[in-house]
Amino acid sequence: MERLGNPQEKLRVVHAAGTNGKGSVCKMLYNVLRAAGYKAGHYSSPHLYDVTERIEAAGAAISVADFSRIGESLMRVAGHEALTYFEFLTALAFVYFKEVKADPVVLETGLGGRLDATNIVNRPLVSVITSIGLDHTQWLGSTLSKIAAEKGGIVKKGVPVVVGEMPKEAGEVIAGIAQKNDTRLIVVSSQAWTCKPLWEENAQIVHGEGNYRLGILGAEQAGNVACVIEVAKILNRNGIAIPAEVLKQGLSGTTLIGRWELIKENGRAWVLDVAHNRDAVAGFMKTLLASPWARRPKRLICGFLKDKDYVAIIELLAPYFEEFYLPQIASDRALPASTLAIALKNLTSRDIRIFPGVGEAVAAAQKNNRVDLTAVVGSFRLAGPARTYLLAKKRL
Repeated sequence: MERLGNPQEKLRVVHAAGTNGKGSVCKMLYNVLRAAGYKAGHYSSPHLYDVTERIEAAGAAISVADFSRIGESLMRVAGHEALTYFEFLTALAFVYFKEVKADPVVLETGLGGRLDATNIVNRPLVSVITSIGLDHTQWLGSTLSKIAAEKGGIVKKGVPVVVGEMPKEAGEVIAGIAQKNDTRLIVVSSQAWTCKPLWEENAQIVHGEGNYRLGILGAEQAGNVACVIEVAKILNRNGIAIPAEVLKQGLSGTTLIGRWELIKENGRAWVLDVAHNRDAVAGFMKTLLASPWARRPKRLICGFLKDKDYVAIIELLAPYFEEFYLPQIASDRALPASTLAIALKNLTSRDIRIFPGVGEAVAAAQKNNRVDLTAVVGSFRLAGPARTYLLAKKRL
């Protein structure tokens, strides 16, 4: 980045980390900033369909031409060959945001925080840590305290940090880091917030410090909205004006594919969710059990990568579905569907079927009308192809 002139230092940044929720919070903030008239940027990961999704400015993803041009220019800079995939993309994003004068930039960490490539930003406007849970333990540590220490690495001296609800031991670690950095800590509680789902509209009314319409379902979004509101207050104090009505407008216009996303097809319902760790799946189930499909027959299409605690995840899912379709995800990092089937057979005697790919599982589910809802839950590598296949068939 020094050889490129440190473009990241020319940007005004909101920096977000967290086990779950950071993607939703970043998308909300990006939309709110756009509604307020700013040419905002948004860096996210992973992607569902195409890598260009990760880098957005002013409502549009980076073009293939710009992605290729900047990528080729980076490959002429000494040291590029030592970068990881994510580091290379992060460098590319910073160059692009500076080129198009994106301001402010909502920056989502890829993994952890302390050693994440995005943490090269020295002084963001505000930092956000949405949640702490057990995920990526082989890199971040096996306890909540260790993971909190890694996520807390994005806290910068004197820069306010907004923190969502998290277990006590994780919260204490973050509080300690904030104190050492002489940082104002704003802890958000979702206890006073309620959600009223609008199932037919794929939206909900989130009520707490005011009423907000949000174009994303899911009970956990209440806490995410609360984080966004606190960040907006800090940005207002930093000269980035976000009037109350604009905040509402930005949240109302926020949608996020693959997060409790309902799709209706031939009178039957599908829900897609990229929940792929225990806490995220618990949040998914909380919403499902409050939905109109709670007591109706349901099918689960699921799949995970090898590094996930899949046994703990399927223990949460197994009691609530009548059928289980397990496709083999097309990735060398994917957990074998046969391994997942063995684990499921230890938990349920209900119908379990294995498929060679995601398309075959979706096609079989479309032909079988024994259930009222099919849930697709797990890896981005599952949800993306499933959604593509489902919508393609729907158009036909």
